[in-house]
Amino acid sequence: MSELLDFQSRENFNFFKYSCYMTEEKKQGFLIDCQRILDYAHETVKDMCILGYRLKELKGSLLWREVFDPEANICYDRFEDFCSYAFGFSKTKVSNLLNIAEFVKMNGENIDFIDKKYAGYNTSQLIELGSVSEIDRHCFSPNQTVAEIRLIKKLLNTASCSW
Repeated sequence: MSELLDFQSRENFNFFKYSCYMTEEKKQGFLIDCQRILDYAHETVKDMCILGYRLKELKGSLLWREVFDPEANICYDRFEDFCSYAFGFSKTKVSNLLNIAEFVKMNGENIDFIDKKYAGYNTSQLIELGSVSEIDRHCFSPNQTVAEIRLIKKLLNTASCSW
């Protein structure tokens, strides 16, 4: 599988181009650390999307409704409450993971992203886009901040309400 999501990182992490206070060895070590973080960030987004997809599958199975919590003496009728009990996830975390799952599809046993046009978006941006219809997603780009994405979503909702 190819790289799933790209991040908008600084070009070659050349932060110390003009610094005379740091040895070349320290600069190189720092740049290697930055690359490791970027590599991990790619994996983290991938893992978040997979986790969201698995939660979506679990929610769809409805088997979680059969779980009995002996301490509270209840069965769960809300998926978010079950996730809080079983995994310690907040309602917001569950909602975010389910939103990001919208960008994942299964290809047999392999997980693929739906479209390369979402490369470049970070996790927070994808979470916001998960609640936007496919038709309206053309209004967004990875260059926008989460605040800008939220504003555009609000404007789209306002525009659709005025029809």
